[in-house]
Amino acid sequence: MRKLIYAACLAALMLPIVSRGQTTRPAGNFVISPMHIGTLKDLPFMYITETTTIDTAWEAIDKHMQEMHTAIKDGAFLPAGPPVFVFHNAPFDRDKPFKLDVGFPVADGTVPAGDYQVGKLESAKAAVFLYMGPLMSLGQAYGRIYMRIIGAGYQPTGDRRERYLYFEDVDSPNNVIMIEIMIQ
Repeated sequence: MRKLIYAACLAALMLPIVSRGQTTRPAGNFVISPMHIGTLKDLPFMYITETTTIDTAWEAIDKHMQEMHTAIKDGAFLPAGPPVFVFHNAPFDRDKPFKLDVGFPVADGTVPAGDYQVGKLESAKAAVFLYMGPLMSLGQAYGRIYMRIIGAGYQPTGDRRERYLYFEDVDSPNNVIMIEIMIQ
């Protein structure tokens, strides 16, 4: 069933998406879905928190993802979904530090592995988008996403999550990321 849902999402992203009379397919090499407002439910989460900046976040993510993939291969834990990155009050200033959680959803009762802890991704109201494209275009996509959120009258809280539903490599136009912007 999950594969069918992902396939439907990918099919929808492959077509030019029209929302409120405007196409959301930019002239660039990425696609953003229409905005969905919903309440995300609590989710058990194995993660590590690191202080980083926008410019150094991918180095931290790469390091911790390699470590977590090794822990998974060694049987230390079993993920219950795709990787999730939580950006706590990430600033627009690329050099300003913020807290970043790197981890995976897990089943209730999962025991922490190594330096990682188990907690919860808390329930929150969010503006949710699907993004398809290379990672180098995420910054441009975020600009458009925040304009849509504010234009619709919502106020972001400062926290956001990225769920990597499908990932080939940093340059792939086929990457699919669920972007969840917490709103008041």
